[in-house]
Amino acid sequence: MNFKNPLILLITTFVIHFGAIEVKAQSTLPSKVKRYLRSVEKDTLQIPEDRKQVLQETASHIISNSTVKLHFVCSHNSRRSQMAQLITEAIGQYYNINIEAYSGGTHATALNPRAAATLQRVGFDLKMAPGADIPQYSIQLGEETFLMYSKKYDDMQNPKKDFIAIMVCSEADRACPIIPGATLRVALPYTDPRKFDGTEEEEKAYDIVCKQIARDLIYLMAKVKSASL
Repeated sequence: MNFKNPLILLITTFVIHFGAIEVKAQSTLPSKVKRYLRSVEKDTLQIPEDRKQVLQETASHIISNSTVKLHFVCSHNSRRSQMAQLITEAIGQYYNINIEAYSGGTHATALNPRAAATLQRVGFDLKMAPGADIPQYSIQLGEETFLMYSKKYDDMQNPKKDFIAIMVCSEADRACPIIPGATLRVALPYTDPRKFDGTEEEEKAYDIVCKQIARDLIYLMAKVKSASL
């Protein structure tokens, strides 16, 4: 869940409306994050056709319903859903689209430090927030500050209506056949990098999954952006 200062946004953000989608003046992303997103843009051609169809249908739903809330759900909200949430926020700024990203799990655990390290390699400046009962990370992204921590999908900080639920693991897909309040439920699973924890392939496995997530979300948001022009 992200916490935004309305006064700062009012002063610094110039908002332009294109149809039903809100497009805002570009925020300053870390240069390393922008380079990462530019490099991943080239990989969208590698997305399998069946996956492209799911992403296209999701984009069409966003465009036709003005739904710009994406809620990523996995089993523990510790790795894939957390990465997807922060990357979505970055892509929203990258494409100048005003989008809200959330994440949750069927169970709450903790943001895994390996996932946090992966996001740091992408270029995000994650800082451990002091004094919390569970591990929390604070991230400054342009003019916005985000607080990342593990929570259930129905946590009070997550949206209750008018959002798209994206199931990023098969376990959550099976456990939550219905997500109350979602206007669309999408299955977009990724391999769990946890199986590589403690091995020589650990860092590579996390980077691959993170890049796959970024690739899919860039493809999705590029479709949304093109429809708003």
